[in-house]
Amino acid sequence: MSIWDLPKFMMLAEAAGLSTVQYNIRFHELCSTPLKLTAMVLIAAMFSMGPVRSGTAYRPILAAVGAGFLLYVLSEISTALGESGVAPEALAAWAPAIIAVIFALAFLMRHEES
Repeated sequence: MSIWDLPKFMMLAEAAGLSTVQYNIRFHELCSTPLKLTAMVLIAAMFSMGPVRSGTAYRPILAAVGAGFLLYVLSEISTALGESGVAPEALAAWAPAIIAVIFALAFLMRHEES
């Protein structure tokens, strides 16, 4: 379903008495996708700044893959918390992207200082 049709569908489902939690989370996840992609670019920049000539080029590559996987796992756990009602839907969808961007920016700033 398109992001443009989702709010109208949520209103119709709510008027029919159906639960709209999953649709609300999906809407916020789709809205936070550009921020998640920005976080992924910053994570890639985080691990590409080290020297490659040291002979241990595989370490940053593995760390970047691990960080991307960690972002995915954090996003899935956050979605599950939102769907179960433990966390608000908007927070569950936006938190992984915001946390990843803040962490990557902090790392890049610290790396630039030293």
